[in-house]
Amino acid sequence: MKSMIKYTILVTTVLATATLAGCTDFLDRNPNTGMSDEQLFSDYTTAQAYLDEALFNLDRQFDIDFMNNNRSHNSQLSDECATTANAGSNGVGQYRAAFINAGNWLLSSKTSGEWEMGVNIGGKTVAGRAGTSIRVCNRVLEYADQIPGISEEQKNYLLGQAHMMRAWHYFELIRRWGGMPIMDHVFTDKEDADLPRQTYQGSHDWMAADIDAAIALLPDEWDDSNYGRPNKVAAMAFREMAELYAASPLMQNDLESTSVKPYNQERAKKAAQLAQEVLDYIESHSENYRLVGQAGDSWSREWIYWWPNSLLARNPEHLWFNRKQNEIGGTGGIRTFCLTPQGTSAQDGANAAYLPTPTLNIINMFDKKGEDGIYYPIVDSRSGYTLENPYKDRDPRFYQFILYPGAEPYGLYAVAVKANNSYAPGYNVAANSPYYATTFVGGYDYQKFLTNQYTNIQSTMQTSFMHKKFHWEDASEKSGGGMRNNNYYHRTIFIRVAQIYLDFAEASFEATGSATAKIENCKLSAEEAINILRARWDLTPLASDIVNDPEAFREAYRRERAVELFMENHRWFDIRRWMIAHELFNPTGPIYGVDNSQFSGTSPIWGMRTELKAGFSIAKPTDITWDKFTYTPYPMTNVIRNFEMRNYWYPFPSLEIASQTNLKQNPGW
Repeated sequence: MKSMIKYTILVTTVLATATLAGCTDFLDRNPNTGMSDEQLFSDYTTAQAYLDEALFNLDRQFDIDFMNNNRSHNSQLSDECATTANAGSNGVGQYRAAFINAGNWLLSSKTSGEWEMGVNIGGKTVAGRAGTSIRVCNRVLEYADQIPGISEEQKNYLLGQAHMMRAWHYFELIRRWGGMPIMDHVFTDKEDADLPRQTYQGSHDWMAADIDAAIALLPDEWDDSNYGRPNKVAAMAFREMAELYAASPLMQNDLESTSVKPYNQERAKKAAQLAQEVLDYIESHSENYRLVGQAGDSWSREWIYWWPNSLLARNPEHLWFNRKQNEIGGTGGIRTFCLTPQGTSAQDGANAAYLPTPTLNIINMFDKKGEDGIYYPIVDSRSGYTLENPYKDRDPRFYQFILYPGAEPYGLYAVAVKANNSYAPGYNVAANSPYYATTFVGGYDYQKFLTNQYTNIQSTMQTSFMHKKFHWEDASEKSGGGMRNNNYYHRTIFIRVAQIYLDFAEASFEATGSATAKIENCKLSAEEAINILRARWDLTPLASDIVNDPEAFREAYRRERAVELFMENHRWFDIRRWMIAHELFNPTGPIYGVDNSQFSGTSPIWGMRTELKAGFSIAKPTDITWDKFTYTPYPMTNVIRNFEMRNYWYPFPSLEIASQTNLKQNPGW
């Protein structure tokens, strides 16, 4: 059988006789092409190595340019992050997200490599890697029975992975473009591959059968030499996540329409029941999987996002993930993705440019504790929120996830900050002394934005915030590497335990319309699922009036999801499947989680300008205290977010449409 397209194959002739337990990691093998089907399926080992191409093609959300993203991150497409990177609307240079923010996504070339939108088969984009991977999986599914000497267990392992990976890569397509043709076999040169698209529901149902097959075939655990392959709980978690997507408003549209629809309540009910099955499985396998950081756990909650310098290190919260990242010090390091606070980095140039900056929009979603000891949304008068001291008594996740002006010492300064130089706010700091965030006007971090050649044009678009979620000091110490060197791997997590509770809460509520009702065969209500997560962070349960008000509870579970899963590649897909993106990005509309009477302007993306009050000065880092500053929310008018109803689905390139009879373009394109 000949390939329709030349594909990269993660296997070499030398590796044809290598064992998976050998010294070469199965995700580090060198690519090669041109092996015949007889060679590829001559034994279990070579077939498994070939299938590993589908694993290799899994997204690495923090690797620079792995999906042609350059230094852009998915968070910069939603309301999670703004950017300080210098780039035009064409998205060249450091900020490819600018192309998507501009809203006109229609490409001409079907071989385009544009980040997120490109469909270059065999290339670096999501669609290109998905197309390659689905074909690989189809070949394995076709040939598994013909492999000489394969045992029943080995065949089940191959088939289980192939079903799982085919479904996941297909899911990556349909949650962007909507329903796709059924891709259930390898097309030959003589076949007509111009197939009609399915609706999202039709695509989902075919994909769900794949996931169910994977659940039945995959092992509970792999041995250490195969750690990172999908297992049973990964497939179960994916199954419930996929069902929740299928229940969501956007996915109720057919191929002709893009309008706001209600949830499919039957699918939502099924999603809740599937999520309960995952929770039951986790409970019965608590030695391997659990919410990290609960009372009595040997893992602290600060380790939820622990990125160790050993690829084989396990984290009980992680269910489905891509453990493959580039080597330490390579382009896949988190430093080079530009998340490291600038004061803790000794790097220069692009590697010292801090690019994705958390917005005030996301900051405003963190609750605040009121005088009665209960945590409320900041727009609730009971929270006592004021702009005089906006960071007092906030949700504990705020202090772990976000660096704000005057935040507690974090890491160490990489270089000496001397008084009166171009970076200093007027104090001397020795290298290796405790680092304080200085994103206020005139501060060290603020000035770094002004002087770095990669951020100096967009420097006025600073939000006053930087990331701490993936960089807290103890994680680096735990990994055995220094904060400044970022000597640790950054694993891409697709699904973790907390998401199962969030998915359950959404599905249960949208199926019943009640936060307190329990679905058949489910042990929890939506309220209870949310409060389990809040309890881990020492947050009080949701206030009873919020629980009893359906609209308030919907806002609450969505706010909880935005905070807990901040910058974990969910928000962009959530605001689209909920069909709220056109409201969030409407310059004249309300800002989600923000009181318009307090915050008003012409942009949906907000920052917080932080300035020293008149008569105050800073002589040393410990002088950076909240009372010395004024806090002024401001609309970031230069941060583009053009989003229309047509933007809920990605368009197919115009030449792709022109070349095929049955491929229907998405509405509005």
